[in-house]
Amino acid sequence: MKQNYMKADMQMKNQIYYPEPLLEPELGNTATQLYLFLLRKSLLSGKSDSRYLYLELSVEEISYMIFRSPSTIKRALNRLEEAGLIERRPQGKGKKNHWYVMI
Repeated sequence: MKQNYMKADMQMKNQIYYPEPLLEPELGNTATQLYLFLLRKSLLSGKSDSRYLYLELSVEEISYMIFRSPSTIKRALNRLEEAGLIERRPQGKGKKNHWYVMI
């Protein structure tokens, strides 16, 4: 199943989109919770690159917000990337990554 980018004009306010890869048990609970957190955060406060919504967060910020260690967050982010549910775009040394949540 091909995933798509979230767009600024999407209407998903009272719905939660649950992509099929989240149903795979090997993804793990933390990765599933992290995906739903990133999806909701994107809808509420995501930035737009004129086409797609993204989040500008460090691993440390994410770990603080969802009460998990940075190493746990890194593993979960890697799993989500491998599953095609998020895309990381590095912005350079000393800058936060841009995280695109796929739907």
